[in-house]
Amino acid sequence: MKKEAWECFTRCIDVTPEMAREVIKVIRVIQRKVAIFLLSQINILEQEVKKWAQLRGKLTKQHIFIATGSTGK
Repeated sequence: MKKEAWECFTRCIDVTPEMAREVIKVIRVIQRKVAIFLLSQINILEQEVKKWAQLRGKLTKQHIFIATGSTGK
């Protein structure tokens, strides 16, 4: 029964070239928006990685100064 219903449904769909063009336009808009969003997220992640690297460098220097008793001068 389910298979018959699906076959009937697929025969009833009539997609015109204009309808297909509209679907393609919508898909392209969505693709652009997703790409822009992903690029912005990559940019944010890169900034966070730089901050963590700077913090790690500062903490490592502080640790070395504490361990050696050096004042850094």
